[in-house]
Parts: sequence; C-alpha cells; structure tokens
Amino acid sequence: MLLKSLNKPLILRIVLIIGFFLVVVFVTRPIIEKSLSLQREKEQKEVERLYELYKQGELTKEVEEKIYQSCFMMANELKSGYGCEIFREGTGRDGCYFCFAITKKDKLFCNKITEGTPLRKRCEKEFLVIEEMEWKTYRNEDYGFEIKYPQDWNYGPNILQVAPNTVFCPPEFSDPDPELGCKWESENGHMLDSLAPIYLFVTKKPGGTFTLDDLSMQECEKSEKQTINNILMKISDCGERGQESIWYGPGNAYIFRLFLEDSSFLDIFNQMLSSFKF
Repeated sequence: MLLKSLNKPLILRIVLIIGFFLVVVFVTRPIIEKSLSLQREKEQKEVERLYELYKQGELTKEVEEKIYQSCFMMANELKSGYGCEIFREGTGRDGCYFCFAITKKDKLFCNKITEGTPLRKRCEKEFLVIEEMEWKTYRNEDYGFEIKYPQDWNYGPNILQVAPNTVFCPPEFSDPDPELGCKWESENGHMLDSLAPIYLFVTKKPGGTFTLDDLSMQECEKSEKQTINNILMKISDCGERGQESIWYGPGNAYIFRLFLEDSSFLDIFNQMLSSFKF
C-alpha cells in the first residue's frame, strides 16, 4: 500500500541515487586505497631516508641547513638587524635576531633575544661551539690529560696546592707574571686566595674503598652522574657555593675535580668540562 501511494518517478529517483552511490563507492574505493597506499609508501621511504641520515650524523645538518637558508633570506631582505623591530615582540622578533646572530656571526644579536628563552640559550650555545673551536688546550703529559679553555683566558699554578693543581681565569683576572698566570688576593706578602673562577684539582686517591659520593668536597642539593668522553663524573650544583665535578683518573690512582666559584662563568665551565680527555 505504501509503495502504491508513492510517486513512481520519486521511487525511480531514489533507486538511481542508491545505484549511483554504490557505483561511486565501488569505483572510487580502489582509487582511494591505491592513493593511501602510495602515500604510506612515500612516508615510509621518507622515514627510511631520515633514518639513514640519522645513522650517518647528517640529519641535524639537513635540518639546520633549511633553518639557516631561511635565515640568510631574511637577513638579506631586511639588510640590517634594526629591521627585526618590524616583528611583534616575542617569537617573531627573537627569531629574527637569532637569524642575524648566526648569519652575521655577531654574538651581540643573541643579547637582544628574550632572556631565558630556549632560542636565547641556543644562540649562546651556537657561539660557545664556535668559540671552543678557537680555544687553547692545556695539556699535562705527566698525568696524561688535556682540557680546553677560552682563547683570551689564562691559567696558572694553584700555589696553595701541589702540582698539577691549576687555576683558569678570564682577562680581567689574568696576571702578567707568567709564574702566576692569574691574580691572587694577598696580605702582608702572603697569598690568600686566587681570583680565578675555575679550579682544577688533582689529588692522589686515599687508601680504602671510596665512591665518588664519598669523595665530594661538599654536600649539594642537586647532583647527578654523567659520562663525558667515556669518563664517569659526578656533577654537583651547589647554588651560590659553586659547582663541582669529580671523577677518577685511569687506574683510579688519582681523583680529578673541576670546581666553579663564580656562576656567571657556568657556560664556560660546562664547555671546559665537556672538553676534558685522558
């Protein structure tokens, strides 16, 4: 009764619509599946390509080249770092200053990036790497180690300790006397303390069984163990009291400590620590 009450042209249209829908589904489904399959295959090849680059150590290089290429384009277009002021304060302006810093090799642009942001830290790290390539190397053949220090820094003996204990200092604390290397506080002709911010201590391991935790010079709230250049080190952040890293020498015969007294030189301290090798 219901079918009889319906208009025959209407029924025909419904049948045609359903038929058309079924045809579309059956015809386009293989095309869609093939397209998805090709897309998955393309993505898989890209994953494999990136993995190969990763294994060869080239992945970071490719990403950085793309970033640097866009930076060069921006720097060339704006001509001057003052052009960064056209960007809204924040990410856009910071990114612009970062581009000028790395393309013009001018560290002053890093200082214009918002302090404490990841981009500011990355910019400063970029220049630390560049500067480290030009750093000088302090070697001690007797104890079989080397450590790098900034080009314009100096080093000298820790005259309150026995050799090879050494202090490292920036230009403002350097002493023209080659026997000192770094300035010292003195009173009545007696040396009291070095003005150098970074100390390297080398001491003979005491008898008995000691761990790195037992040998730390002071208790610090934050400490962790890291392996740097195949050397297990305990690194302690002691806040205002400085930072200390401690590790054993070959054969556990000697104990090495790198100590930081002035936190404003923390980046240099970390870079020096990462350069230490036996």
